[in-house]
Amino acid sequence: SPGKAVLTITAKQSDNNLLFNVSDNGCGMEPELLKTILTTKTKGYGVQNVHHRVQLTYGVEYGLSYTSKLMEGTTVTLTIPKVN
Repeated sequence: SPGKAVLTITAKQSDNNLLFNVSDNGCGMEPELLKTILTTKTKGYGVQNVHHRVQLTYGVEYGLSYTSKLMEGTTVTLTIPKVN
């Protein structure tokens, strides 16, 4: 229904990786913020710290990535290697 916040969490395996997606149906992010959210130091955002810690543990090909559309929502994906 209109105005109702929805948060969707999914997980899947792709090749030797695990992908965890968290999506919302919120207002989305401006393209400028989307481009810099993992690289610019900000106050109050822990995502940059999580991204760097994942990369330190697993390598630079892993970590967080974002997609967002204004007035439609945002999805963040955490990619890590599958461990047997």
